[in-house]
Amino acid sequence: MDIDSNNRIAITGTTESSDFPLLNSNQSTNAGSLDVFLSFFEADAQSILFSTYLGTTGIDHGRAIDFDSQGDILLAGMIANGDLATDGAYQEEYGGGTSDAFLAKYQTNGTLEYITFLGGTSSDTANDMAVDSNDNVILTGYTMSDDFPILNAIQEERVERSEMFITKFTPNSQSVSFSSYMGGSSADYGNAVKADSQNRIIVTGQTSSNDFPTTYTLNSTESRYDNVLLVVLNQDGTLLFSTLFGGTYDYVGIGVAWYSNDSYIVVGYTESTDFPIYQAYQGTHSGSNDMFIMKINLEGLIDPRQVEFTFGIIEGSIVIGTIVVVILLVLFVRRRAG
Repeated sequence: MDIDSNNRIAITGTTESSDFPLLNSNQSTNAGSLDVFLSFFEADAQSILFSTYLGTTGIDHGRAIDFDSQGDILLAGMIANGDLATDGAYQEEYGGGTSDAFLAKYQTNGTLEYITFLGGTSSDTANDMAVDSNDNVILTGYTMSDDFPILNAIQEERVERSEMFITKFTPNSQSVSFSSYMGGSSADYGNAVKADSQNRIIVTGQTSSNDFPTTYTLNSTESRYDNVLLVVLNQDGTLLFSTLFGGTYDYVGIGVAWYSNDSYIVVGYTESTDFPIYQAYQGTHSGSNDMFIMKINLEGLIDPRQVEFTFGIIEGSIVIGTIVVVILLVLFVRRRAG
């Protein structure tokens, strides 16, 4: 879900319904199995401006949505097959495998401006998207393709299993500025991405790779469990900062936001009782999966020795530590095999 400058609401997801509410739709029927839906509401949510399917005969998911500076709607996720890409798209042909990532753009009246595939001959999924101040679009997710589209990359080859990718499209999405793998010898996922006020790219997610590339050592586990990853790229795709943190059991980063200046918020969940705690409202693990919030100040970004961390854990709906907000998070976690 996202909200535009007029407080209108765009939502996406997945539906198997043949009678999903539609209006001014670009695709008026469910193509089969699960299709992406995109619905655009007035600010009071009492009426729909448009609502459409987007999908194929396979399993398709809408994972991320955003607005550009013109107010147009950008949509990303995974598509299972088909010939949906528009003429002149960055990747007009479906790459193969069980899914490709995709990026689509709609006008607010429901007109489809473009859709492009992004993927290789195995499975590729976009989990999140960000739009920077110049209307460049950044996707992150994961790929199992050895031939995923790569350009100006910090890592040109997939190591093994699911590999995180970060791809930056130019504003018309007919080309990319850079596209890179980033990962190690086990499963790596990009779950969330944001662009800050300097158009630096912030990514969080999860990795079980002991050899995930890092520039700064915080703490992590070398067990079979997941660690949270936090990666910062310059706007040209060069690596500025990368770290992991983890504990006895799983740590998963599911959200990231720009806070102010060089400060960011990372949200996720942990099963560990040894989560690193600092200035926390709740200092102990309460059982099963606890939500965590981490505030990180990257003022010393280029010199990782200057990076400062503040930590806290919550369970349920209360923010802790130095973050002055209140969050209610309902989290459904689907474990994925790399």
